[in-house]
Amino acid sequence: MEYTIWRRYDPSQVMVFGINDGESTELASSFVRNFGLTYPVLHDPRRDVYFNYNVGGITPYPRDVIIDQEGIIRYIHSEYDPQVMIRTIDELLELASVEDQDSGNFPKTFRLKAYPNPFNPQTTVQFESITQEALDLEVFDLQGRLVFKKSLGRFSAGQIVKKKLNFASRPSGVYYLRLRSGKTQEVIKLVVVR
Repeated sequence: MEYTIWRRYDPSQVMVFGINDGESTELASSFVRNFGLTYPVLHDPRRDVYFNYNVGGITPYPRDVIIDQEGIIRYIHSEYDPQVMIRTIDELLELASVEDQDSGNFPKTFRLKAYPNPFNPQTTVQFESITQEALDLEVFDLQGRLVFKKSLGRFSAGQIVKKKLNFASRPSGVYYLRLRSGKTQEVIKLVVVR
């Protein structure tokens, strides 16, 4: 979200807010530091915002919501999909297509995904290399603690890469997977079920 959405747009046109729903301020601050977030992260100790945006048929996990300048919800989903979010924002701002922007100064996304997800105990992580710089894969728990890190090395730009991750030694729950190369990073949620 930091690089794929927040830093992609002019902040006078697009605002990004993270909402910490019920965790302690210290825990949220640790998460913000570990992921290098620069957009505002608000504290919602009673989870009022979370429940106000509860839409039937989606999972109880974190939601991504796009609201236009008239206060109308234009997008809501429980799985992070940067391509759809960018397309929605571009349409609201009447900008060029995503393909046109990607050929210019905007960084492409890794198209990071994991399948199956939720999983037990193994998942396959897939992404497209968009740089020839070294890539790092990191997994954080909900408290923002690093629980796994692997340097993946370098790949050709455009190469589709698949890596298996085994969580047999980790407890069930929600984790965050971050793929990082220099200043470009992408984060997705992983759900381990037993």
